[in-house]
Amino acid sequence: MISPPFELLSLPNVSVDKLIRKPICVDRSNFHIGVSQSSVTTVSLRPSRVVGAFSVPPSVDITAVATDGKKDAPIVVYATNERKKHFLKIIDTQISQQLKKEVARLHFFNGCFVAIQSDNTMEAFDAEKLESKWKRAAKKGLSYKFSAMIDDGVCVVISSAKKHFVLETLAFDESGVRELKVVEIPLECEVGKFSYSEGVVYRCENRTIQLYNVPDATLISQFDIQGDDAIEDMIAMPNNNICVIQNSVLSIIDCSYRSTISKCELPSGTSISLLSYSPEAETIIAASAKTVLGFTVTPSSGTLLESIGHGVAAANPQFTCGHCDLFPSLIAKNSFVPTLLQNIKEAQEASSKILHALEAAAKKKDEKVFLKVISYLKGDSWEQAQPPSETVVYEDTDRQVDRDLIKQITYLVFSVTLGSTTLSYLPFLPNSFAIYLLTHPLFPAGEPEMKDLFTWLKAYPQLYRQAIVTLSSASPEDILGGLLSQDEDIFHDAVLRLEEEFGQQQITLAIQSLFNRSTDPEELIQVVDRLSKSPDGWALVAPFVDSLGLLAWDKANLDKLQNRLQAQLESIQSAVTTNRLISELFMSVEIDAEDGKTISNGEIKRRSKKSQETDRTRDEPKFVPKYSVETLVIN
Repeated sequence: MISPPFELLSLPNVSVDKLIRKPICVDRSNFHIGVSQSSVTTVSLRPSRVVGAFSVPPSVDITAVATDGKKDAPIVVYATNERKKHFLKIIDTQISQQLKKEVARLHFFNGCFVAIQSDNTMEAFDAEKLESKWKRAAKKGLSYKFSAMIDDGVCVVISSAKKHFVLETLAFDESGVRELKVVEIPLECEVGKFSYSEGVVYRCENRTIQLYNVPDATLISQFDIQGDDAIEDMIAMPNNNICVIQNSVLSIIDCSYRSTISKCELPSGTSISLLSYSPEAETIIAASAKTVLGFTVTPSSGTLLESIGHGVAAANPQFTCGHCDLFPSLIAKNSFVPTLLQNIKEAQEASSKILHALEAAAKKKDEKVFLKVISYLKGDSWEQAQPPSETVVYEDTDRQVDRDLIKQITYLVFSVTLGSTTLSYLPFLPNSFAIYLLTHPLFPAGEPEMKDLFTWLKAYPQLYRQAIVTLSSASPEDILGGLLSQDEDIFHDAVLRLEEEFGQQQITLAIQSLFNRSTDPEELIQVVDRLSKSPDGWALVAPFVDSLGLLAWDKANLDKLQNRLQAQLESIQSAVTTNRLISELFMSVEIDAEDGKTISNGEIKRRSKKSQETDRTRDEPKFVPKYSVETLVIN
């Protein structure tokens, strides 16, 4: 999972403290690093090589680097400290801008570079001329700690004070900064180190890892890393992974299951700082006193199956995601938000009203109230809705409702209780109500309580056929069950949906999952026989034969399967011959399109002979050798 370190760039004799400020910018598979008193260097990760370098005087310390992200001729901006003065510059140009404070981080968005200074002052500059666009004054008592762009124009910024740190979610635009969310989080110890990935801010202090959701800053998880030594550095990766350095060991940790996925020992006595991670190149960039290093890393998939083999630790303590109160913080700045909140409130009240009415109707066995729901979903108001006069299905113009409303209605109609898979349709309801639900794209077929839906529907042929044709979340295993039905319409609809919606590999895997060695071979042979006789079924014959061969049938069953298919192949060959004879009859009266003359008998015979030779070549049987299980056993 972690490769041994390889050298990306050799560094001059510069204090490693100059690099710990992380003056680095990752751009696709390249990164730009500012080496104080030396250069701004561009390095390719794959293949690893130096692309270019821009020298700076020995008196210049580089504190930040950023690029506009263009693939060809990107603009690279860097921040410097020169004799107690602070500048922003563009490489290969004479353009510069002096600032009052040291620049701690640079970000690019929408044609502007935003410089975040050490006192938390923010100022945006035009990308080409470094002309100031807007400025946000520093907040008293706060010093900059960390920032990351989480979307185009949206940035998370973390600042620290004596007894707390502040997590801000900010929106940048051409006119300035909007505060989307600002949260003060109390400190019980040091502020620690921060990193960000995929909507989560990671905080590391001593051996403790904390995960904060963005933008509401809810503490969603907390756990301790094993070992007695403090974590020296940390960087976030995709799939809720982090990379940490602890006691000269580089480790990948899955924060979902608190499992150490992989480790790599570092040279003892070497101080290493983690600079960045490139998802495109799957490479961690780090720096020691003399070199910039690369570690090729494959993040974990984030699954329990992968983590469980490495050992899963308990959370201490366990937290759950809280309610996001982002909307209220925007009310004062955005007039549309109160309207949006009011619409959400009204929709929730309407859903609750309908569900209460249905619960009462179920006790009274009132069919009309249930059928009113269909008219409501078709667009009528609840007060004026009337039961439809005929069976209707879902259409794109129907009312858009919350997924939970359809789920609760479905659970009520099918008498579903949480944790149970027992289904029973309300006896007083007509099939038309269930038909509408089965055509709705929000039907909760994937819920655990509905996993036996298709098995239960087999007792209701009309509903079973409807589910096979229209249930949007049906799996290939669900549809394959229709091939066992003796109803020709259900069989035909199952064939068509399998061919139109699923690939052959999906169908083959589904057959292997649905059937096993205990399945009656005669039943499966009949399925293949029906497929071979169906005009649309031949495309499914190959996946069935391929899958059934893995069931280790005996020779008698394989002979039955071959005989059934051979009869259909002979019928097809006979049809081809008949079609050729009909073509010859047409040829005997065909008018030559070139000169308008009737084709001679000799020409007819010549074309007929050529056609027969072509068909003979096409129809020549290809004999496939027979194998038994014994002859295929690998010793």
